[in-house]
Amino acid sequence: MDPVKRSRLVDITPDRSLLPKLGFAGYSAPQAVAELVDNAIDARREGAKLHVEIHVSSAGIEVQDDGVGMERDGIAKAMVLAWSRKRGQLGEFGLGLKTACLSLGEAFEVKSSPGGTVEYRVTYDPEAWMAASRSWKLRLEEARVRRRKAGTTIRVRRLKVYYPRLPTIIRLDLQRRFSPYIRSRGLDLRVNGRSAEIEEVRLLPGSRRAFNLRTRGGRAVAGWCGLLAEGSTKGYYGFHTYRRNRMITTFDKIGIGEDPRISRIIGEIHLDQVPVTHNKREFVRESREYREAASLLAREFKALVREARRQASLDTVTPTVMREVRSWQRKIVQAFESPDFRRFALRFRRLAAAVGAPAGAGGGGGKAGNARHGGPAVQVRGRTIPFHHHFSPLGVSAGRKQWNHSRRLGLDIYTNVDFPAYATTRDKVFYAVMHVSETLAEFLVRESGEDAARVDEIKELILRKAAELKLGSR
Repeated sequence: MDPVKRSRLVDITPDRSLLPKLGFAGYSAPQAVAELVDNAIDARREGAKLHVEIHVSSAGIEVQDDGVGMERDGIAKAMVLAWSRKRGQLGEFGLGLKTACLSLGEAFEVKSSPGGTVEYRVTYDPEAWMAASRSWKLRLEEARVRRRKAGTTIRVRRLKVYYPRLPTIIRLDLQRRFSPYIRSRGLDLRVNGRSAEIEEVRLLPGSRRAFNLRTRGGRAVAGWCGLLAEGSTKGYYGFHTYRRNRMITTFDKIGIGEDPRISRIIGEIHLDQVPVTHNKREFVRESREYREAASLLAREFKALVREARRQASLDTVTPTVMREVRSWQRKIVQAFESPDFRRFALRFRRLAAAVGAPAGAGGGGGKAGNARHGGPAVQVRGRTIPFHHHFSPLGVSAGRKQWNHSRRLGLDIYTNVDFPAYATTRDKVFYAVMHVSETLAEFLVRESGEDAARVDEIKELILRKAAELKLGSR
């Protein structure tokens, strides 16, 4: 590089158009209002409940709090881009107030008082701002007022977005976003006079548990997790994540990943020592703190994910599925007693003895009723064998089906809903029917002493004949 012959400092003061451009930061209306509530929380009185009143209408949005308020120097500094001396609080970047207001509307006003008879006011109007000189200055007004309580009021005018349901959407978002403060009774938050309440979720009994972990770096990762009483079909599962009791993300899949089979998982995760982006809409996912927390949570949630998948499998066993399986079982009994099946059995001496009916008989075996709740039954070696099918979680390592037999209860046939193939099978009914047919074939071969190689042949015949009878009954 050539030797430097001359140098000078250049002015890099931002163009005045930067201020109105802050309104294009990508905030939604609830996110922008939440930024203003953040500042109110940071200004709450030690040991006192904070009251925040929010009014939303087509004329504008107003956020009023009864915090400590601001002195002259405080309100002036609040308008400076990126000025902040906050540590361990919600508003730490010095951008939120300006960015939030300009995301909501084109003009805003901030009024504040530390209490007493003085009130300070700063107003921003885009036309006046752009028409003024090049300096980055706003007029700060000081007024004498009747004695008033401390607090701050922010009014945003000329809204960029408004629709009738906006007040409700803002309230529902804020009550979730600030639920730790609301739950601890440290915050009374109202939108158009209606209180933001603690969001209640219906969980499977006994599924909720708390966790308090530490990363290798000693950073705390705490919260709770559980399983919803009903899974979500719209992606509303996962964790609301918080930093310093303020929600950063909602229905986050940290530690569990995206999988519709785990749509019952719900909970809260507090990551107070993980950095966030300046707009507090997400954590810095590339940071070491976040990666360590995500790895730790993935290990912590392994059992939870397994249980959620098990419940998802059970969720597929609807009343319609059960009704269809019972209908198929009746046809299987008829197939077992059909002339075609009897003729097949007569080809094998031991099998014919076990079935015990002459060629051409149409119903010489057992009837589709028995002493066990009137369920399906077949006749084998002169005995009525009731059989019942169950969808059951037998474990991932177990086979796709199991069965057992007792003289008193008959056959119990289990389809393993934990078996991986079950989750990928769309036709749960026929999947179960195959297991019933296969089990009856295996039982018949065992009881007759017939060659085990006949199992598949018998199963296929039962399935084929049951299907023909099912189609014929439509």
